[in-house]
Amino acid sequence: FIVVDNRELLYAPEEKLGMPYTDGQNRIQIPVRKALETIGAKVDYDPDSRTVTAIREDTTVKIHIGSEILEVNGNKVTMDTKAAIQEGLTYLPLRWVYESFGYKVSWYESSKTVLVSKN
Repeated sequence: FIVVDNRELLYAPEEKLGMPYTDGQNRIQIPVRKALETIGAKVDYDPDSRTVTAIREDTTVKIHIGSEILEVNGNKVTMDTKAAIQEGLTYLPLRWVYESFGYKVSWYESSKTVLVSKN
């Protein structure tokens, strides 16, 4: 389960928006659009540069597909995994993206739940 600001982030196969998965680095990857629009971010994708840009209030996050580099307001951060494209959908590492927007991310093993809340 993924819970953002006390609301469960639901993914249904029939929506064709993708389903979260765990990558080879044991990091949860989330389909970008639904996850970021849930927190009010505007999302854009440039297929030429393979870059996702998400803007929320005064924070701009750029994620380059296949790269470990994430940019937050122009500052480069090295992630421990990479954004990816699967079945034509863009996936981003959940923790890195939400924390870039000032959210706290907690994992609860017993219930297999990710809790995302504003700091």
